[in-house]
Amino acid sequence: MVKADKYIANLIAKDAYRTRALIDLKDVLGSDYWIAGGFIRNLVWDVLSGTKRPTPINDIDVVYHRMPQIGDTLTHMEEDDLFFTDVLTSARPGFRWEVCNQARMHAWHGLPPYGSLEAACGLWADKESCVMAQLGDGGRIRVYAPHGMFGLTVSPNPALAHRPDIYRKRVTSKREAWLTCWPQLVVTDPQ
Repeated sequence: MVKADKYIANLIAKDAYRTRALIDLKDVLGSDYWIAGGFIRNLVWDVLSGTKRPTPINDIDVVYHRMPQIGDTLTHMEEDDLFFTDVLTSARPGFRWEVCNQARMHAWHGLPPYGSLEAACGLWADKESCVMAQLGDGGRIRVYAPHGMFGLTVSPNPALAHRPDIYRKRVTSKREAWLTCWPQLVVTDPQ
């Protein structure tokens, strides 16, 4: 098990690819945006499993939280995400960016609206994916990991204990790929 914030910040700082992505994100979109999920989680799993080569990254999940304005719909918000994805991709084409406003993502799981980016991050399906990072003031890497510690495990988010279907869907869609990359990973079976 690892203490998330400082440990992960140090891992990212030693990874030129991930550091470059954080720099590019801040340069292009500013300081309200974070990189989340597998971009960070996979790095930790690679290190803990002793993987010699970094596991390829499918995409870079960029998250932010902007409440809808009067007249906005979920479709308008999704169009904004596509616009920001295009802006990042045009400015930094070396990465596969995917931008997502977390103020709209509660609808995917039928949950109440997330009041903040931190609240959204704390409610992602598995607790090991509840992690995000950004480049802060002075070039310092900031990490937010509301569930703190994790190892070579996948486990349900305790904040979603009342909704085991969310974790079940996630594990069903990811288990095979995760175990192919990290055979020693322990995946808690969905309830």
